[in-house]
Amino acid sequence: MGQPVWEVGDYWVYFLREGPAVTGTMRMAVTGTDSVTVSGITYPSYRLAVTRRMTWAGMFPLYRNESGASWYRTSDFAFVKTWLNGTEESPQSGRVAISTVREFSPPQSIQWPLVYGNAWYESGWVNESSTYGGSPPTWSNSSLVQWFGVLSAGNTGTAAGSFATTPVQGTWGSAYENVTWWSSVAGNVVESVERIYGSEVRSSSLIAYQHREGAPDTTDPVISGVVAMPPAVSQYGVVTVQADIADDVAVAGASINLTLPDGMFYTDALTKGTGTSYSFLWPALLVGTHLFTIWATDSSGNAASRSGSFVAKRDAAPPVIASAAASPKAQIPGGTVNISATVTDDVWVSDVFVNVTLPNGTHVNRTMTRVGNDFYDATKWTEVGDYRFTVWAIDVSGKVASATGSFTVGSRPAPDLGVVAIAAVIVVAIAVTAGLLVRRRRKRLTGGPPPRP
Repeated sequence: MGQPVWEVGDYWVYFLREGPAVTGTMRMAVTGTDSVTVSGITYPSYRLAVTRRMTWAGMFPLYRNESGASWYRTSDFAFVKTWLNGTEESPQSGRVAISTVREFSPPQSIQWPLVYGNAWYESGWVNESSTYGGSPPTWSNSSLVQWFGVLSAGNTGTAAGSFATTPVQGTWGSAYENVTWWSSVAGNVVESVERIYGSEVRSSSLIAYQHREGAPDTTDPVISGVVAMPPAVSQYGVVTVQADIADDVAVAGASINLTLPDGMFYTDALTKGTGTSYSFLWPALLVGTHLFTIWATDSSGNAASRSGSFVAKRDAAPPVIASAAASPKAQIPGGTVNISATVTDDVWVSDVFVNVTLPNGTHVNRTMTRVGNDFYDATKWTEVGDYRFTVWAIDVSGKVASATGSFTVGSRPAPDLGVVAIAAVIVVAIAVTAGLLVRRRRKRLTGGPPPRP
C-alpha cells in the first residue's frame, strides 16, 4: 500500500474507547500544511484541526471536551505534535480549564509503501506538558522504543464501511503492542488497538470520513421521527430518545449530545434497532430541562442533526381525572359505548386504562386510547344489564388516581316521554278533526236540495 495524499477538506471521525467506562469521539480535519519545530528540528507537516470529546461513566461521571491542532509529517504521516485546550467537568468538581501539549522527538516514522514483512526500529522521546485549572504546567519526558512490522493485508469493517487494509504492528518488549489498520480508500487509519499484556487498553474505529480517493457522496443523512418518551419524567425516571436515521448510501454513525440542566454535556452513541430506528436511554438524575442534539454521519462524512428536549420534575401529586363518563348512558345490545375521561398530571400521565364490571360480575380491563390529555375506549357490549366502570390513571412515578361511572345495556332503548306525549296529542287532534268532518257532512245532507231523478 502506497502513502495516501491528504488535501484540505479531508477529515476523519473516530469512536474512541479507553477501557470499559471511557468512551468518546474525535474528529480530525486537514486545514493545510505547516512547519513545526520540536527539540530544535523543523518538520514540514500537515496541520489538522482536532476536536475530542470523552466521557468517564459511572457513579461520578467526568466529561472532557478538547479542541486544538495536530501535526503529521508530510513525508510519512509520522505524528509530530498535538496541542489541545478544553475543559474537564464533573458534578463534584464543576468545570476546570485544561491544556495538553505532546511532542515526539523525533517522530516515529512510517516506512512507505507498506509491504508485508517489512520491519523497522524506532526510538525517541515523548515530551508532554499539561495544565489543570490555574496551576502551573507540569512536564514529563518518557522514552519510546518500538519495533514496527507490516502484517498481512485483509479486510476491516467499521461503522464507516468495509475497507481493504494493511495493518502495521508496533511492539515494545512482550508487554506492549499496538496495531493500526491503514486504508488507501479512507486515506488514513480505519481502526487501531493498544494492548498491555494482551489486554486492550485503548482503541479507535472510523465512523465517518471524507477523502478524495473515497469518492464520497454529497447527500446528507435524513433524521426523522425524533421524540423523547416520555417528554416529561419524574426525577430519576428514564427517558427514551428515539429517531429514524436513513442515508442514500449508508449511515456510518449516530450519536447524541445532551446538555444537562446544570450546563454540563454528555455525548454517547445511539443504539441501532431494526431498520432505520435508533434509540438512547437516559436516567434523569437532575431536575430541569434537558436539551439534546442527534448527529448522524454517512460513510462519506456528510452529516445531519436534529434537536429536541425533555424535562425532569419532582412529582408532587397524583394524576387528576375529570369528566369520566359513558356515552350513551343507555345502549342496545351490540351497540358501542364510549367511555372517556380527561386526565392531567404535574409531570406526565404514563398510562390510563378502564376496568369494566359486567352485569354477570366479571371484569374487563382495557387500555384507553390517548389524544393529548383526553382518553377514550369505544367498545361494543352485548350482555343486558347494568355496567359499572372505573378509570385508572398512573403517572411516571407510579402515583395512581381513579374515577367511576356506569351505563346500561337494555333490550330496547328507554322510551322518550316527550315523544310519547307529542304522539298522543297528534292522535287526539286527528280524532277530533275526523269527528267534525262527519258532523258537517251529515248536516249538509239533511238541509240540502232533493236528489235529481
